[in-house]
Amino acid sequence: MKEAIASSACVNASLDYYGGIVTQVPSAQLHLPLEDQAHTLLYFHSKPLTGSQLARSIPETEAFALIDTVLRVPNLTLRTSEFCLFVDHANLIYMFDPKGRDQSTTPHMR
Repeated sequence: MKEAIASSACVNASLDYYGGIVTQVPSAQLHLPLEDQAHTLLYFHSKPLTGSQLARSIPETEAFALIDTVLRVPNLTLRTSEFCLFVDHANLIYMFDPKGRDQSTTPHMR
C-alpha cells in the first residue's frame, strides 16, 4: 500500500517581493516539528512586485502571494490527502478577524 502523502504550501511577502513554496511530506511525519519532516520540493516561485502591486499593504500582498501560489498549482487543494498551509498570521489575521488580533503586536504587524 502506498504511503499517505500530505501537501504543504508556505507563502510570504515583503515590501518588494512575494513567493511560495509547495512541498509534500509523508503524513506519518506531520506530528514532527516542521524542520524534522522530510519535505520534497514540488514547486517554488518568487517574483518582484511591480506597478500598482507596490502600493498594496503588507496584508494584501500576503494574501496575493497565497492566491497566486494556489492558482499556479491548481491541483494543490483538490487532493484527498491532507493539505497544510503556512502563512504569516500576524499580517493576515486582521483581514479575517479584525477584533481577534493580538493587541501586543507592533503596529507594522497589524
